[in-house]
Amino acid sequence: MPKGRQLFSYSYSDSDSGRHKRILAEVDSLDADIVTLQEIEYDYYHKDLQAAMDSLGYAGVHHLRFVCVVYLSPTLRSIVSGSII
Repeated sequence: MPKGRQLFSYSYSDSDSGRHKRILAEVDSLDADIVTLQEIEYDYYHKDLQAAMDSLGYAGVHHLRFVCVVYLSPTLRSIVSGSII
């Protein structure tokens, strides 16, 4: 899949959109160790979502083939980095 290609007719790729703000508020309120988001467009991930999730303490990776993002909390990253997986 080419980078930047839009797969879906809807979009929340604007960091000022209500949907973007609601997603971040929900993630922040859950305080989860693992967060996965589906149907995340490449441009949205790199332009807005990655920095916003970094500010909440999450590190993630965007998977182009499955169009999803997986994030790990700082706590889980510290546990995983000391383990053999």
